[in-house]
Amino acid sequence: MYESRPLQCRSFPFWDANLASPEAWSEAARLVSGIGQGPVRHAVEIDYWLARRHDEPLVAPP
Repeated sequence: MYESRPLQCRSFPFWDANLASPEAWSEAARLVSGIGQGPVRHAVEIDYWLARRHDEPLVAPP
């Protein structure tokens, strides 16, 4: 079930609003205890997931 999450969820915390500035990232990390706790992700991997997220609809058509 966990792997079936929408890309919108799987790509968190690498959302545009959180990546907008170092301050935005720090604020997200302050609010979400898991940020900064997992493995370090390379920028290429983050870009890949962001591109996929932007291409996938938020809700699958019926």
